[in-house]
Amino acid sequence: MMDHHGTARRSTMILVLVTTAHLFVVSPVMVESSSASAALLPIPAEVSSRATDKMLVNTIDTSEDESIKLEKVSVLSGRTAELPCDISPPPLDSLYLVLWYKNDSDFPIYKYDARRSRESYRQQQTQHDSQMLLLQQQQEQGQYTAASTATRVHFQFDSYPVALLLLNNAADHDEGIYRCRVDFGRSPTRNVLVQLTVVVPPGKIRIIEDNRQVSSVIGPYDEGAQLSLNCIVTGGRPRPEVSWWLDNKLVDHTFIGTSENVVQNVLVIPQLQRHHLHAILRCQASNYFGARNTTSTSHLGLNSYGHHNRQQQNTIVSSVQLDLNLKPMWVTISGTEKPFSAGKCYTIECSTGGSRPSASIHWYLHSIQQQPTRERITMDGRNTTSTLKLTPTAKDHDAELICSAFNPVMISTSSHNSSDGNNLSDRTSSSSSSIETRRKLVVHFAPTTELELGRNLKPDSIVEGNDVYFECRIRSNPPPHRIIWTHEGQTVRENATAGVLVVEQSLVIRRVSRFHSGRYSCTAINTEGTGLSNTVQLRVMFQPVCRPNQKIMYGVARQETAVVRCQTDAIPPARSHRWAFNASTSSEMTDLAVNRTQILQQTRFESSHVEEGADALDRVFSYSPQSDRDYGSLLCWARNDIGEQREPCVYRIFLGVRPDPPVNCSVVNQTADAVEVWCRPGFDGGQSQQFQFEIFDTQSAVLLYNKSGRYPHLRVGNLESGLKLFIQVSAFNQRGRSALVPLEAYTVKIADKQTVIMETTDLSSVLGIAGGVSASVLIVCVAIALTTRFRRHHRAPSNSTQHHAHGIQHPVDKSKKTDNQPYDLDADPDVIINSQLVNDMQQVNRNASIPRSHCSNNATASQPQQLLMAVDPTRPFTSAGHSHPAHYSPTAVGVTTNNIEVVAVKSPHRHKQDPETSI
Repeated sequence: MMDHHGTARRSTMILVLVTTAHLFVVSPVMVESSSASAALLPIPAEVSSRATDKMLVNTIDTSEDESIKLEKVSVLSGRTAELPCDISPPPLDSLYLVLWYKNDSDFPIYKYDARRSRESYRQQQTQHDSQMLLLQQQQEQGQYTAASTATRVHFQFDSYPVALLLLNNAADHDEGIYRCRVDFGRSPTRNVLVQLTVVVPPGKIRIIEDNRQVSSVIGPYDEGAQLSLNCIVTGGRPRPEVSWWLDNKLVDHTFIGTSENVVQNVLVIPQLQRHHLHAILRCQASNYFGARNTTSTSHLGLNSYGHHNRQQQNTIVSSVQLDLNLKPMWVTISGTEKPFSAGKCYTIECSTGGSRPSASIHWYLHSIQQQPTRERITMDGRNTTSTLKLTPTAKDHDAELICSAFNPVMISTSSHNSSDGNNLSDRTSSSSSSIETRRKLVVHFAPTTELELGRNLKPDSIVEGNDVYFECRIRSNPPPHRIIWTHEGQTVRENATAGVLVVEQSLVIRRVSRFHSGRYSCTAINTEGTGLSNTVQLRVMFQPVCRPNQKIMYGVARQETAVVRCQTDAIPPARSHRWAFNASTSSEMTDLAVNRTQILQQTRFESSHVEEGADALDRVFSYSPQSDRDYGSLLCWARNDIGEQREPCVYRIFLGVRPDPPVNCSVVNQTADAVEVWCRPGFDGGQSQQFQFEIFDTQSAVLLYNKSGRYPHLRVGNLESGLKLFIQVSAFNQRGRSALVPLEAYTVKIADKQTVIMETTDLSSVLGIAGGVSASVLIVCVAIALTTRFRRHHRAPSNSTQHHAHGIQHPVDKSKKTDNQPYDLDADPDVIINSQLVNDMQQVNRNASIPRSHCSNNATASQPQQLLMAVDPTRPFTSAGHSHPAHYSPTAVGVTTNNIEVVAVKSPHRHKQDPETSI
């Protein structure tokens, strides 16, 4: 080839074979030519596979010392590609011409003539004038045409000695191998190869969970759960790298290509932790051009010419934010530090925090859920406090109170995790949504007691003389500081001499007797209260003994029959009786047979035997004296399974006499239309007696009432007000009538009642006078009472409570009525009896120090009974502290004389008609 000076030169021809699959480089050979030297240029192996599949042959003039350089340039699609070319001339030479070729083209696509643009070249300015030709390949015409200066290609000298061919808005079809040919004035031609790669960014990025695309905020997920996300990227050349980043920290860079155009990366987090809350998970897809750099988006690097090439990374990102459900982190109970008292209400709080959303709290006691009174949550929703109102009982002592906090939206995959009941530490479990704490309750409670007879004792086989013991089983906290034993309601005190011992929680009775029979109980006392046990019946079997307070005096006439009951106490009950007679005129004792007539010492009497009652304790003997010699004593011996009675029961048979007059007679109530009289019976003369009440009008001496009955009590109603009455009370039996007991009474005037109401301020004076008179009468009556009781003591046996030297008081059973008691409820139907009032009056009279009859017969003593009364017809009548709402509704302001409360009574429901009486 001849240059423009006509100088012959050597040329090297290089043959380049390029295919899409292989690249063959043929070694250069020297070819002599008269005009030029031609050879195949060596093309680097990095030539893009997008070059056409045919042989490219170019003849390039170079000096024999020149080598071909290859530059690799990448550009992002749509950006500006910068193709470098070294245009610096050798020393003492100058640039003439620059030509650019693409791929296998024989025609240049760009031409720069430096001879015509010398000034621009020297000033290193980008050329845009008409001398710059943009030759765009026209595929359909196979030729190049000139373009206007407003094209996307520029030749830039800013980086001299390297000039840049700028290709704006790079596209896929711009990719290929470009050759820059530089001609100088005298130096050989220089050729530079530039491989241009157009990078296509990834097309689409998606985050998939459970076959659905997610974005923005995902979840909420349970703390401790596994998270699996798949990032799928489609498109991009070269193939993009897909990575996962957690809050700007690389966590996964293991991606795979599932197809030619798809790359994916699966992220698995085995257990989500609290720090993952609101964390940003970013999937990033990147492909690079220039030198690869994974830690920055761009940087500058020097090419072989010392020119700074911009190396860039193309990245697309998709991010999601994690939302989590968090378990409670801690839970505490407060308010259980001090012991509780059973039956009192306490406030206990349980607090928990760290849950998201806020935790719920459940209380458990004895594995039973308790209902809290309220539950409150802090404003930020982090802490929850539940309040429990607890009223502990004795059974709650040592029980565990559990407070369980849990996230209500989380699904627990395991049972509740428990805290150690001893050190009360709290522990959590990653597989559970709950956390709990336990507190052992300390409850102070009053004792609960249970009394038992000794285990080795047989309750039905205890006989007098055996040793017995009781065990009091006590459950209390704190322990009792005192234990009390009772027998029939009376305190049992330790008495070693009497054989009664208290050993810790046991009661021991040595050589037990019949008086130890009865109901026993134990009472334990601690700081919380008192606990009374059940009662245990001790049944001590013993031989029959005479029952106390039975009738032993029988007054009968000749040929009259005395029905004698032999009443005994025995366990088991008596099953047979033996009778004997001891005449008062003889010291001999004669055994008697029953159910037949006997003649003893010319004395004829009849006897019979009858059983009464289901327990067969009573035996009845009918005795009929025929002469004076048949009077004496009947003796009875009973027998049971233990043995025969040691001491017989003795019953006196004597000639009957008339009764003594009633005693302690008093007018206990006077109203405007009624009066009420109470007496106590005197000695009955040995026979059944009745009582007679005669009431006279003092002014007219007319007998108003004449009533008799078995009880010494009378109430007369429907009287006129203002009457002055004279009452005679007597007792009678078959032997005659007693002396009369006189009484005075009156009915209150209506005007007097009004005065009473108006003069209530003087009541204290009246009470003082009445009290003084009563005291004087009391002194006189004491002496009379002593005389009367002394006389009665010799005529009838006394009723008293028995005491025994066995360490335990044995009360007499007063509920068993004897024939000495005159009050039989099967009385005359004309008589109305208030049994409670009868008992009250009996008790009052027993407590009195004087016979009531003497106080009532004394005219002076009767004056204090005429009291000033204020009647309220709407209130019940009250006597001796008891209410008796019969046909009347009285009330009164009254005074008490000789332990008898005297009140005035009025019935607003009755008309003035025939007087009404009740005995």
